[in-house]
Amino acid sequence: MNQEEELPEVQTQKRNRNRTLPPVQVNDVEDPRCYATLMDRLFAELPPTNVQQEGDLNSMGQLRWTSERVNNLIESELNHFVRMPQLQSVGDTNTRLMNAYRYCLSEKTFNLLSKQHLDTIKTTNALGARVEKWSAPKPPRSTRSREL
Repeated sequence: MNQEEELPEVQTQKRNRNRTLPPVQVNDVEDPRCYATLMDRLFAELPPTNVQQEGDLNSMGQLRWTSERVNNLIESELNHFVRMPQLQSVGDTNTRLMNAYRYCLSEKTFNLLSKQHLDTIKTTNALGARVEKWSAPKPPRSTRSREL
């Protein structure tokens, strides 16, 4: 009877996780196997025991993927402005980076990307706290015998 109580409610291992699609921001040039590798690593590190935990891991993988891609776009745009001809004449690298960042802040797309990145991080932190809570090792139950 103890073995029946310890079995998970839903067998998550038997489901086909490969149907989980990467987020929309994935480029055509990116290899979709990278996303599958990320998901395999997440499921190996934190094996889920029920459907909600499996959904948490799927959401966590998608949020990580999105966060990395948006951060990469932000860095690319900042690098584009750093290489502008009018900034190449600035000798101090800190001043050049600060001016490039100020130019980026005047761009609407850069601000939208920054907001999306911050929102993704907030959501990831909240979800990460929940995943950390259910994935933490549980203390062993005491095996005191009942007194009759």
